[in-house]
Amino acid sequence: MDDIYKRAERVLIWLGDADEFTKDAISAVKAISAIPPNRYGEVREVDWFTQNRVFERFGVGQHPRWQHYLGLVLLQDRPWFKRVWIIQEVVLGRYVVVLCGDHVFPWEWLERTLGFLTAT
Repeated sequence: MDDIYKRAERVLIWLGDADEFTKDAISAVKAISAIPPNRYGEVREVDWFTQNRVFERFGVGQHPRWQHYLGLVLLQDRPWFKRVWIIQEVVLGRYVVVLCGDHVFPWEWLERTLGFLTAT
């Protein structure tokens, strides 16, 4: 399988059909992934209480609200994330695209979002 992923022009990750939380999840992913990784260290613990200011400071216009984070949690709870072989899909693929219903976004958005949440 690794040869297939290495040679593929594009790897498509199908997370399933969209639900009532998908739009909120993707809004969170889009906003959080816009934060430059080299600025993650600027986030302080107190910033979690005034997130709108943090996102403004990073130049991200629309900051996620609680329902966006809920959508993100539910997106990550989909069966695809519980499979072992997903690692080779995202690591070996040159251009990885995530599909959820009719929503499409680059894997990099999700990778940066999870990186930000982990780092902060």
